Amino acid sequence: MSKKWLTILKISVACAAFAFIVFRIMEQIEKGVGLRITDFKTLPMIAAVALMPVNYLMESFKWKHLLVKIQDVKLLFAVKSVLAGLAASMVTPNRIGDFAGRIMLLKAGNRAAGTMASVVGSCAQMLVIAAFGVAAFACNIELPRQLHYFQDNYFVTLITLVIILIIAIILFFNISKMAAKIKIERSQMLKNIVEAMGLYSARQLAAVLAISAVRYAVFAIQFYLVLWSFGVEMGLLTGLCAIAFIYCFVTIVPTFALAEWGVRGSAALFFLSPFGGSAVAILSATIAVWLINIGLPALAGAVVMLKSSN
Repeated sequence: MSKKWLTILKISVACAAFAFIVFRIMEQIEKGVGLRITDFKTLPMIAAVALMPVNYLMESFKWKHLLVKIQDVKLLFAVKSVLAGLAASMVTPNRIGDFAGRIMLLKAGNRAAGTMASVVGSCAQMLVIAAFGVAAFACNIELPRQLHYFQDNYFVTLITLVIILIIAIILFFNISKMAAKIKIERSQMLKNIVEAMGLYSARQLAAVLAISAVRYAVFAIQFYLVLWSFGVEMGLLTGLCAIAFIYCFVTIVPTFALAEWGVRGSAALFFLSPFGGSAVAILSATIAVWLINIGLPALAGAVVMLKSSN
């Protein structure tokens, strides 16, 4: 797909997301559903905010672990690098600026390898999100009516998803070995990623996946706590399953970083509506999570970038 058409797709997705949000709000108004947030709870919000440093500490541990083959760095350096990447990602499609932001603090000769290390980390996080999404589907919670086809064909869908997940895991651990037997000529980027994967042993890649899983657990619990804070209450298992679907959706849908909260909001409305809660409460919780985990840390990252450029 050309860059032009990809940009058009991203703009279309963003517009569709905001249109869906407006539609759901108007739908609740017509039904006479209250849109006010009347039972805001402070303690769950405080707990969610307190988990934000843990979230980025885990990401920094992962980044430090990925750099072990490239440049020996301290944990504080890794934290600054991660925050700088987050700040750079805010003005680029699908956060691709994250790579540039992270490597700007590395030594000049290590930046190309650092970019590929960042790609490996992103692949690990996406694989973990996919795994939790499959686990959520296995729990067989209620899906929106538009997805009842998959629920009606539960076992076929589940087996298909598990097979795809297993293939993805095998590729993650063995792509460099497989690529050695296959000539890759067209994509230099693909060659670089394969070479980067080959830098790490299976044990090191497993450690990256483990750190990614812990980080996922942290931001999923944050989302659940913020929903609870805004009065969107549901069972822990049900809530975490719905959140897993939301993160899977947001991960695969192309968008712009600054429009991401709209895509997240529409996904949250889609997957959480079957369990109650007003549209305004769900949207408020989604925006709050975005501010806690992306907006505020990105401001800190902007400060890091400004200081490093002086």
